[in-house]
Amino acid sequence: MGTTLQVSQQVEAALSGMSEAMRKIGQVLLSDPTAPLRMSITELADRAGASPATVTRFCRMLGYDGYVQFRVAVATDVGRAPTRIEIGTAFHPTDEPRDVLRTLLSGHVSSLQTTAANVDLEACARVAHAIAHCGQVDLYGAGGSAVVAAEMEHRFYRIGVNTHAWADPHTGLASASMLGPSDVAIGISNSGATSETVEMLARARQSGALAVAVTSRRGTPLEGVADECLIATVPNQYLHPADLSTKHAQLLVLDFIYMLVIQEDYAGAVAKLDVSAAAVAGHRVTDADTTTQEAIA
Repeated sequence: MGTTLQVSQQVEAALSGMSEAMRKIGQVLLSDPTAPLRMSITELADRAGASPATVTRFCRMLGYDGYVQFRVAVATDVGRAPTRIEIGTAFHPTDEPRDVLRTLLSGHVSSLQTTAANVDLEACARVAHAIAHCGQVDLYGAGGSAVVAAEMEHRFYRIGVNTHAWADPHTGLASASMLGPSDVAIGISNSGATSETVEMLARARQSGALAVAVTSRRGTPLEGVADECLIATVPNQYLHPADLSTKHAQLLVLDFIYMLVIQEDYAGAVAKLDVSAAAVAGHRVTDADTTTQEAIA
């Protein structure tokens, strides 16, 4: 994994998939990111209530050969810290607008970077291949996730994929019940626990469709009813769970799949985009129209 992300971001992104013992080590590091610079492997293990061997496994899970290499990465982060925006700080009523913007931007960038660094490339390729050859794609989402579903419905539809976004569980369940083995269903939920989305995706899977979960962590009810689980990580918890960084991470994963679908039939997809663009061209204001309006004004 290297140091493309800060070590603290790597730890936070991987925390949900760790064993209980390794999770304790991760929590120590999140509360005290520079601890490895002051502690030996035995001291860190003692503080976390774990063994040195568990610390070594923890480091390897993050992509480092051992504790020494992990400490080097932490030292590198500390060395570049003055040039980076602090991640994970909370908003305060007295913050200046500039500080609010910097913290907000930091959270959004962090979400995208962490999602990209941990995306399951093979799973995304399998899902894209299924979509490129399917009869229908159903997208399920409630609340903010419904907005993401609607956006992807528009994008997939313009390259010729028969796609439907369902936010209402009644229509969504009806559609899910009529899917089959040649279809794909995608449930989108940051928490992975939205009951309507879980129910719709479960029904689609029962009908034989490939069921895909897009959520922020492993072990959720949504993953439990899915054939494939794609993680859109939102590592910073100082914002409301419905923050737009959540949607951006979800859109990144789904847009990546969209691009892989295009690659399956690039010429055909481009031709369909050209046709759809020509169909709506008459509804766009041209430079000449703008000049005329300015002259009238």
